Amino acid sequence: MQQNEPTFYTGLKIDNFRLLSHIGSGGTAEVWEVEDPNLNKWAMKIFSPTRGMDESAIRLFKLEFKNTEKLIHPNILRARKYGEYENRPYMIFDLCDSSLMKILMDRMHASKILNLSHPSYFSEELLAGVINQVAGALEYLHAKGMVHQILNRIIYW
Repeated sequence: MQQNEPTFYTGLKIDNFRLLSHIGSGGTAEVWEVEDPNLNKWAMKIFSPTRGMDESAIRLFKLEFKNTEKLIHPNILRARKYGEYENRPYMIFDLCDSSLMKILMDRMHASKILNLSHPSYFSEELLAGVINQVAGALEYLHAKGMVHQILNRIIYW
């Protein structure tokens, strides 16, 4: 199985949440868009059954939740709930419903369809804005004595 293939499936119910769509996978966990009984949409980060899970990894996961639920910043998704499903820990986060990454991916796809030889996906102004937002979030974390060890599009876009 490739690292990015989900091990859970659309429609699966985990506690009060129904998995809607796979957002992405990382080294130890999968991220899913989920829906609660009131039809509110959230993001769920859950340990993948195919990844190693030892006491140290679970401790770090719990610490991530404890630290993340306290964060209030416009460019950081806040953790809302911690739970376990079949002995796999998960966290519920606010869902980022407007994704800059999706917009950029759509632009790249459109450029390929139009067969542009030198498509311009990113203006300097757009990139500067993105970098400024990420830097602001990192500055906020550092002021709280925290360090973000993995920067990726799932978290920021």
